[in-house]
Amino acid sequence: MSTSLADSKRLPADQVNQPYPGVSNARVFLLIAFVAFGGFLFGYDCIIGGQLLDMQSFARDFGTPQEPDGKPGFITAVRGLFISILSIGTFCGALTAPFICDNVGRRWGIIITCVIFSVGIAIQAGARIIHVLMVGRVIAGFGVGLVSVMVPLYQSECSPPKRRGTMVSCYQLAITIGLLIGQIVTYVTHKMESADAYRIPIALQFAWSGILGVGMFLLPETPRYLIKVGKWDDAVKAKTRLTGLAPDHPLVLDELAEIKGNYEHELNMGQSGYKDCFKGTNLRRTLLGIFMQAWQQGNFIPFGPY
Repeated sequence: MSTSLADSKRLPADQVNQPYPGVSNARVFLLIAFVAFGGFLFGYDCIIGGQLLDMQSFARDFGTPQEPDGKPGFITAVRGLFISILSIGTFCGALTAPFICDNVGRRWGIIITCVIFSVGIAIQAGARIIHVLMVGRVIAGFGVGLVSVMVPLYQSECSPPKRRGTMVSCYQLAITIGLLIGQIVTYVTHKMESADAYRIPIALQFAWSGILGVGMFLLPETPRYLIKVGKWDDAVKAKTRLTGLAPDHPLVLDELAEIKGNYEHELNMGQSGYKDCFKGTNLRRTLLGIFMQAWQQGNFIPFGPY
């Protein structure tokens, strides 16, 4: 019978604050932080959309003559749609993600997401008219929406309790890195006169998607999902791969037992759906999340422009 997690308090002082005593912090961190690369896809794809519209070669190939000088460009409506249409796909992907995760698992869900995202990138890379390009952006946005749900979920279900917040926050860090790299790539290519100016930044996303998709084949499924589908032995194996501890280690068995207990408690509370997010105290939590995201994306200047 495994001992309690409280026994970790009797460990040497230099091991108490480690996520798993006796295991290098770097091992645990790197395994979970790799999945945060999904945020890189999000950030990179978001930033290059606006950058493409300002490229002369992009305007030449996809734009129309504009007044008063007749140079190729885009009307305000097209510019706005080109940027926002990614968010339409993202919205749909985020709503669809829970159904995919619950049916195929978190790991395979991310792999499927990389395939969907790559299809959208392929359409964009080969597009010759703006309408086809926008279809590709919707599909890529759908993949981005899936990633924005699946990656933090995978991280939270695989992370040790003591490091869960740190691990999940790596996703936001990866988004900002993607924004930075997207800016650098488009800055380097924007003066090219050929179609390579915009096709290179678009096609590079195949590499980002491939890194994440191939890497997920090397990582295990989350222990919580395996417990959910009744695969206890597989959950133990997954936990040992993530932690480097022995399958019969007390910390491994106790944490899995806690996950199983929490899942059974959720089952006893009954099924829930999206409408429950707007009931009772959940309404406050939902609105808090909505407004936090809206305010961080918006540019609110109460005293006018500066």
